[in-house]
Amino acid sequence: DVYLPATTGRRPLVILAHGYHGAPEKFTELLGAWARAGYVVAAPRFPLTANTGPSADVPTDYVNQPDDLSFVLDRLLDPKGPWAAHIDATRIGAAGLSMGGGTLYGLLYRDCCRDDRVRAGAIFDGWRFGFPEPFAQNHVPMLIVHGDHDPALPYDDARRSFEQSRPPVWFVTLLGALHAE
Repeated sequence: DVYLPATTGRRPLVILAHGYHGAPEKFTELLGAWARAGYVVAAPRFPLTANTGPSADVPTDYVNQPDDLSFVLDRLLDPKGPWAAHIDATRIGAAGLSMGGGTLYGLLYRDCCRDDRVRAGAIFDGWRFGFPEPFAQNHVPMLIVHGDHDPALPYDDARRSFEQSRPPVWFVTLLGALHAE
């Protein structure tokens, strides 16, 4: 799904990675608010981890999702495509919730799959899932937000990820919050 702001000219882009059994349509209010604030917003559906039923229920596909985001960026920025004229390619951010946050850890912390077009990241209740390659430090400013009562993805792991990140990085604790609240 792509949301365009009601302005003309090239605007910053935010790409959102949904969580396990998620889908772009679960974020319409958020994505619409970002577009109203002047951002082009893209929210791809990961085919093997979205809410598409048991035949496509492959949670281990998270290892491919950072490359999926880069693929989507390639298509959005293709000068022959319909979206490039709306996007300021020097101002791209990425956000992810839960498994989508883990996808961002892969996209922004793995040397092999880093996408240097992404200039900032926000991870919400995410976790550094196991990837084949070791993690490096982030190469862009990061915001990490996590609920301190998250039963699905441990708060202490998010805190450790923050401590191992390179500044500028910010950590926000949502007091009393469960997973994805």
